[in-house]
Amino acid sequence: MYHWGDIDAGGLRIAAHLEDTFETAIRLHQMEHELALTLGSPLQSSKGLEKLARPGQIGQLACWLRGGGAKMLEQEELDPKTPIFAALVHDQS
Repeated sequence: MYHWGDIDAGGLRIAAHLEDTFETAIRLHQMEHELALTLGSPLQSSKGLEKLARPGQIGQLACWLRGGGAKMLEQEELDPKTPIFAALVHDQS
């Protein structure tokens, strides 16, 4: 199951809620820290990120957001791509 949301605490809280509700690992889609570094703006708040410490992609991104120099990115800033298309483009680079 994929989740595409903002790269910030709110987007990760939603992903964590889905993961807990459906009891399956959530794959984050277009929520890579490289995108946030390139296109994002300074993170406004890290409040709540410590509660998202867990294995998997959600925990990894939460840990990165808690570190220095992290940026946030609103999903509306990106053109939507299906997970399959995004994987194909990533594999070709």
